Amino acid sequence: MLGSHFNRVQENRISNLNNFKLGPVGFLCLTEDKVPGNAGVKDVVLALRWVRDNIVAFKGNPASVVIAGQSFGAAMVEALTLSPMAHGLYHGVILQSGTVLAPWSFNYDAKQRAMALAKMIGDDEESTTLQNANIVDLVDKSNKLDMSYFPFGICEDRSLRNEERLLFEAPIDLLTGRKVNEVPIMMGYNTDEAYVFASALNDPKVMEKISKDISVLLPVELKFINEKEMNQVAQQIEDVYFKKDRSLPSFLAYHRARATTVFDMAKVNKSSQLLAPYMAFQERTRKLKSYNHHKQRHVLHQPHLPQRSSPRLILQSSRILLPVLLLRRRWSMSAEYKDFVCEVRVKVEGGWVCGVTRQSTSGVEYDSFRGIPYARQPLGELRFKELQPVEPWPHHLDATKEGPICTQTDEIYGLQFQPHQGMSESCIYANIHVPRKSPAEQHEADQHEAGLPILVFIHGGGFQSGSSNLDMHGPDYLISRGIIVITFNYRLNVFGFLSLNTSEIPGNNGLRDQVTFLRWLQRNAKAFGGNPEDVTLSGHSAGSTSAHLLSLSPATKGLFRRVILMSGTAFPSYYSPSPIYARLVATMFLTRLGINTTDPVAIHKQLVTIPIERIVEANRVVQYETGIVTFVPVVEAKHPGVTRIIEDDPEELVKRGRGKEYPLIIGYTTTECEVFKWRLDYIKMLDRIEKNPLLILPPNLIFSVPPTEGLELARRVRMRYFHGKPTLDEYIILCTDEIFKHAVYKLAQWRSESGAPVFLYEFSYETEFNVLAKALFLDEYKGATHGEDLSLVFRSTALLREKGALLPTDNRMKDKMITFFTNFMKCDDPTCSKDITTSPWPPVFNSHVLNYQVINNPGEYHNRGPTHEQWDMIKFFDSLESSVNTSKMESNPTMEENDIRYPH
Repeated sequence: MLGSHFNRVQENRISNLNNFKLGPVGFLCLTEDKVPGNAGVKDVVLALRWVRDNIVAFKGNPASVVIAGQSFGAAMVEALTLSPMAHGLYHGVILQSGTVLAPWSFNYDAKQRAMALAKMIGDDEESTTLQNANIVDLVDKSNKLDMSYFPFGICEDRSLRNEERLLFEAPIDLLTGRKVNEVPIMMGYNTDEAYVFASALNDPKVMEKISKDISVLLPVELKFINEKEMNQVAQQIEDVYFKKDRSLPSFLAYHRARATTVFDMAKVNKSSQLLAPYMAFQERTRKLKSYNHHKQRHVLHQPHLPQRSSPRLILQSSRILLPVLLLRRRWSMSAEYKDFVCEVRVKVEGGWVCGVTRQSTSGVEYDSFRGIPYARQPLGELRFKELQPVEPWPHHLDATKEGPICTQTDEIYGLQFQPHQGMSESCIYANIHVPRKSPAEQHEADQHEAGLPILVFIHGGGFQSGSSNLDMHGPDYLISRGIIVITFNYRLNVFGFLSLNTSEIPGNNGLRDQVTFLRWLQRNAKAFGGNPEDVTLSGHSAGSTSAHLLSLSPATKGLFRRVILMSGTAFPSYYSPSPIYARLVATMFLTRLGINTTDPVAIHKQLVTIPIERIVEANRVVQYETGIVTFVPVVEAKHPGVTRIIEDDPEELVKRGRGKEYPLIIGYTTTECEVFKWRLDYIKMLDRIEKNPLLILPPNLIFSVPPTEGLELARRVRMRYFHGKPTLDEYIILCTDEIFKHAVYKLAQWRSESGAPVFLYEFSYETEFNVLAKALFLDEYKGATHGEDLSLVFRSTALLREKGALLPTDNRMKDKMITFFTNFMKCDDPTCSKDITTSPWPPVFNSHVLNYQVINNPGEYHNRGPTHEQWDMIKFFDSLESSVNTSKMESNPTMEENDIRYPH
């Protein structure tokens, strides 16, 4: 990425240059949905994602990408280092003569600039004016705006629901807050950068404006201080640079100093690796000249290289290129399978993996292995196939960083979701964290133990989004209790759950991925010091549904010993396992892609060749139209060569006693759906219900009765939960009861009737630091919401940062939750008798008692049965289900696409 295009090719580096939208088209920024801002930079993100997904075809390494830019291009590149959008898309950065802190690169007053342009073009509402403006007129008027430097630049994105945001804060705040992607950075400037503005400053009008008001030269971030302080700073600038006169040389001298100051400011970024000292160059062919050394802050400036020179000649003439070439070699080595010194290593069936020793927030050391491939990546013809065995790697595999997350459109997690390695179809990775033992403990373990107990956690996300990464699932809390903590990715949305009910695309690939990992773990657990016969399977939300489904499947026999379910069951309360539903959403998706054939072989052939961008966009549209949960687990037919996971409706399987051999913890929070309130408002859920009253019912009823009978059931629900015109607050109560609470109680009832051990809890503690509310910018929420119990079991690293601690009360509750779970893992009882610090938590006695543990305050726990209101709710939904007649969807020809649009 250095010197000319010729030099890059000569040095065996692939060069990729891309265009992006410019001027008002690329950088106009409004609060409206149509003009969110930073379109030009988002074009670059799109190009980087294309490189990630396609550069292999050009013999490039997608895990060794260096991005570089000059002037405003450098400012754009630095903006990418501050954005979650670009996590994992690059591995090194070069900034030449530009930074996002420069006065010409970032617009604090973006809204005012857009309004000024709209006023020049027309008098009506600005977004409509700018959207309808002629492109020639738009550009021409932009160039006539009376603005310092460039008319439009990078801005702070608005908080929009349907588009990714580039920058959540101003760059200076992101830098000082250490919210930076951690990659090596090389940056520098030339001695007389300011001369690029000489022609502009020579304009008599510009000189006159500056002469009249020196404050126009103030750095834009200082223009928001009070007027008195601003005048003082302006006077200081005048005293230093314009005491003698206000001539062009004086202005250039000021701008030259301002440029170097900006680079000093950029060095507040301690999160990135800054390499070698500042160097500046008067000309690219002149002798190197040392300038402005900062020995404590190592930054390197690379001069423009001659257009056609061999690397050897450059090395002979310029001693600065040697560290540059070494730096480039360092970056390019980052993802190659080379032998190197491991801090800690284990050998799995694919080969050696090298991890790193980390320290939890409580000071406990553990060995962390991230990004271990557990199967062959599902690319090309394997896109919708069952995973194949992993291909061995010949050298040590670097397992110090997480792999990419699976391709998705996130509608749930917001800021809590910060993938550092980007998104890709190549996402089949596991993260394994192993507590370290002292030499004495290790010796005793070798003599007596079969290995450490293992917790395998399946992440949630409505089967559409989410990941196993530490941004949401940090192991710190559990690792201190001697537990091996494992998370892993599995295919999501259309990639994981599209079903044509054929051997080519059978559905449930996401669940099959989970089974594939559990089988891999059985073969490799001992390598990490784990006991393959002591595996606890757990999950949250859709991950909890997955865990429950796996416990009902013959395919998982012997793969785990007990189960912990948090806010989710296999019962179809928020998704439909009906093959009819699967066929309907598949038709919506295929139609969106323009695939009209019904031949499954032809469909599969097209789907594996369609560019991933088109598939992702079609998935996003269908996901919006159905709410959130779109492609989901489905009851499968038998297909040759395909592992069958679900052979019947999950409720029928539980009734038959499936899964009763596993001890089980299951729980819910008191106001689960409160956290989805913004999403329900955004998709206009209440309006959808008015248009289609069936949407008020759970999917298992929608797809079990004819619409006429369904309308009667919907009327009964409406009478119970709504008082007149429905409100969101009323719908939140219905959503929590219908989707979460009733399903949990029903599972506890059925298991207790069969004699299967089940421990039930209600989590009503309201955390002082609500992770999802913080991630989604929710100012007001009521009760203990979806995920609050999870945040006290797994650490939300993205929001708490590397060393951030929980608030004291939250910390005490966290300790108690971890005690419940680890006790259960070690003795099949959340309150082992030897644990005197925790009050007893008995299993559910029988279906008529339904006793549960109330978790509402650190140190205050009691076991009780449902309240009168809770029993009333249980009986109400039981009565709805019992009133369903024997008509099934297979005999109902009136169901249309509009009947399946429900949001959860």
